[in-house]
Parts: sequence; structure tokens; C-alpha cells
Amino acid sequence: QGFDIKSVQIPDTVVEIEDYALQFNEISKVKLPRDLKTLGMGVFMSNFDLKVEFNDKLEYIDQACFYETDLGSIELPASVNTIMDAAFRKSNLNEVKFKEGSKLKEIKYLGFADNNLKDIKLPEGLEVIGNQAFGNNKFTELNMPSTLKVLGFQAFANNPSEANPKAVVINIDNNNIHDDEGKTFIVNPKVLATDTDKAE
Repeated sequence: QGFDIKSVQIPDTVVEIEDYALQFNEISKVKLPRDLKTLGMGVFMSNFDLKVEFNDKLEYIDQACFYETDLGSIELPASVNTIMDAAFRKSNLNEVKFKEGSKLKEIKYLGFADNNLKDIKLPEGLEVIGNQAFGNNKFTELNMPSTLKVLGFQAFANNPSEANPKAVVINIDNNNIHDDEGKTFIVNPKVLATDTDKAE
């Protein structure tokens, strides 16, 4: 870490990259090894110009792994099941896709905060979105997977901008999710209005 490394080639047989292994360098592009399953905390943190090519076996992305990078657009492999706190915070993301058959279950606190996301198609099977997970992006309305069980406090803080924050409209086909106590999202407002009209 912190040796001004500009390029790195990681052997395909590596299954885990440990905490902070390559943080504070100048790596601009990396191809994740074929057999990699686990990325530790802060592995690529503050490689400010980093772009990444993901492998197809990655399962776990730990805290602040890609914090302060320049990923732009990414497609996460179907194998990823957990995205930890601030894993993609300040990664200059404008597009995030998930490969078909995604096994993603959790996006933790600040997981995708402080980016430029306007829309994202979250995969069915996702169960937990943590507090402020999508804070400081550009969302106004978003469809959620029906499998979602938890949508955390202030999950959409300061959307679509910090200067003009508004509650993000959340559309979801289940009764598990309710309006944010922190007032950053409102759930199924159109459905609720229709039910009220019918009652009257």
C-alpha cells in the first residue's frame, strides 16, 4: 500500500485479496483474478483513476474497497452476495448493472453513497439496503425488488442533490417497506392515493 504502484497483475489462482493491500496507489486499471472470491477492506481505496474488470466468482466486497476511485460504469458479477459499508462510496459511478441471476442479498451502510447514479435496476433476491446506502446521488424515483425486507434510515439522503433534497419515490410490490422516518424516501405513494380514493 502507498507505493505509487501504477499497474498490477494478480495471478488467477488468488482467492482473496486482504485488507488495504493496494490502497493509496496510482493504479489506473485492474483485472480481478479468475478465482477471486473475497475483496478485503479498502483494497483499492484512493486509487483515484482506477477502472476495474470484474471476474465471475467474486462473492464478497468489504468496507471501502473501492472508496475514492473512478469506476464510472460497472457490471457486478452474479456471484456477488454482499456489498459492505462504503464499498463503492465516492467511486464516481454513473451506472451500475448486475449480471443475470445475481445472488446479491445485502448492500450495507453507505454502500453506493456519494456517486452520480440516477437509476439502478436492483436484482430480485436483494433483502437488505442499509442506512444512507444511496445517499448523495441523483435519484428521484426507483423500483425495488419484491424480495426487499429492509430499506435503511435515510437510504436516499440528499437526492437528487444536496442543495435540493427531495423524498425519492419507491415503488415496490410488498408490504415490508414503509416511508423513511428520515424523510428521504416515500413508498408507493400512487398506490396509497388510489386506495384512499376508493375508500372515499
